[in-house]
Amino acid sequence: MKYTKYILSLMLLASLNGCIKEDMSDCPGNCLLSFSYVGDGTTQIFQDKIHKVDMYVFDSNGMLLSSHPVSEADVKRKATELNLPIGDYQIVTVGNTYHTEVTGKDKLATAQFCDEGCLKGARVTGNDSLYYAFKKVSILGDAEDIQETMNFASSHYKVYVEVIGTGPTEMPDSHASVWPTLVMSGLPSMTDFSNKACGDIVTYYPETENNAEKHTMLARFNIMRHTNSENVVLDLIDADGENLASVNLAQFLANNPSIDLTKQEALIPIRIEFKSVGAVITVPEWYIVDVKPEL
Repeated sequence: MKYTKYILSLMLLASLNGCIKEDMSDCPGNCLLSFSYVGDGTTQIFQDKIHKVDMYVFDSNGMLLSSHPVSEADVKRKATELNLPIGDYQIVTVGNTYHTEVTGKDKLATAQFCDEGCLKGARVTGNDSLYYAFKKVSILGDAEDIQETMNFASSHYKVYVEVIGTGPTEMPDSHASVWPTLVMSGLPSMTDFSNKACGDIVTYYPETENNAEKHTMLARFNIMRHTNSENVVLDLIDADGENLASVNLAQFLANNPSIDLTKQEALIPIRIEFKSVGAVITVPEWYIVDVKPEL
C-alpha cells in the first residue's frame, strides 16, 4: 500500500513539473492565476511595485509539489497558467526576491524567506521590497478550467532616516575620514508563508548617502513587517564606538501617531538633527506636509 502511494505521488509530481514551469507555451493550462496589488487604494499598481515573482505549489496537506520563478512575460501581463490534476492545492507567491532566500520550503508550515545575508552570516543592509500572496485552489474535474486572483500584500516596511548636522571623523593613525554608522537592532530576520515576521533577531547596517558639504546622511532601506517594535532600536555610532543618538522604534511610533503601520506601503521616516541641546529626534518636515521623497 505504501509503495502504491509512493508511485502515485511521483506521478502527480511529474505531472505538475511537466506544466508548472517558467515557459508555459507548450502547456494548455486549466488554472489561470491573475496577479493583483492595489496597495492602500483601489487602483492597480502591481506593475509599479512587483517585478519578479516566485511561485510555490503545495498539496492540501502543505507538502511542496513544485516551485518555480514566474516568467518575466507572465509577470508583465499580471497572469500565469498552471496545468493541475484533480485535487486541492495551496499556492504561495513571493514578489521581488532579488536578494532573498527561502528556507524550509518542503512544507508550507516551515517555509520562511529572509535576506540571503542572514543565512550566510553576512552583514545585512536591509530587505528586498517584498510582497506575498496566498490562494487555495481546487480542481474538481478533468475538463474544469478555473480562474483565481493572487492578491498581494506587503511583507516589508520602508525606513527612511536623515541625519542633519553630522560629519566624518578623521582617524589619528590613518588620517582617513570615517562617517558614523547607522545600526538598527532587534529585528526579526524572516517572514513565514503566512506573511508573519519571525525568525532569529538580527541587526541591520543600512547603507548611507553622505554629504560632507551639507553635513548630512541619508539611508533608505526595508525591514520585515513585524508587529512588536519594543526591542527595535536605531543607533548612530561614530568611528570611536560612541553612541551619538538612539531611537527606540516603539517609543518613536507612539510619539508620532501620524505614522500608520497598517498601510500596505507603510513608511517609517526618522530625522536625527544635532543642535546645541544635542540630538533631536523628529519626523522629517516633508512627511508632515505629506510630500514624500522617492524611495
